[in-house]
Amino acid sequence: HGGHRNNVVADCCTIEGTIRSFDRDAHLNYVNRAKEICAAVAAMFRGTVEFEPTIDLMATKIDQELYETFSAVVKSMVPQDKIRRYAPVAPSGEDFARFADQVPAMHFFVCSKPDGDCYPHHHPKFDISESTLPISAALFAAFALHWQEHGNNN
Repeated sequence: HGGHRNNVVADCCTIEGTIRSFDRDAHLNYVNRAKEICAAVAAMFRGTVEFEPTIDLMATKIDQELYETFSAVVKSMVPQDKIRRYAPVAPSGEDFARFADQVPAMHFFVCSKPDGDCYPHHHPKFDISESTLPISAALFAAFALHWQEHGNNN
């Protein structure tokens, strides 16, 4: 945010965003580079910068063994042509990533595209098709029962 008028140079500007990485060392490097770049741009215009990283979220690690166990449950309930595998890390930088950094964890996505116009996450018109909620709940329940009975053994 940089002022209230488009024809007046504001005395300050606030920029917010996220930096996500799959590796802690790379993440720290990216944060440091962002700070250096902001300082250089500010200096170029004889300004200053206050750089305050307030949230340190990594990408979400997906535990491979947990993923394989969950996959076995999914394959027993969902037609193969409806299953898509994704990377062992997810670029989502959310609070859940903190848990996944400490204990085996995973998350999954269920396609919930509504009929009609489709908007991305964080868009004011984002919506889902609630018709996918029953299979989502069934997958959670089946996985919990499978885990209780078999543990991490597929």
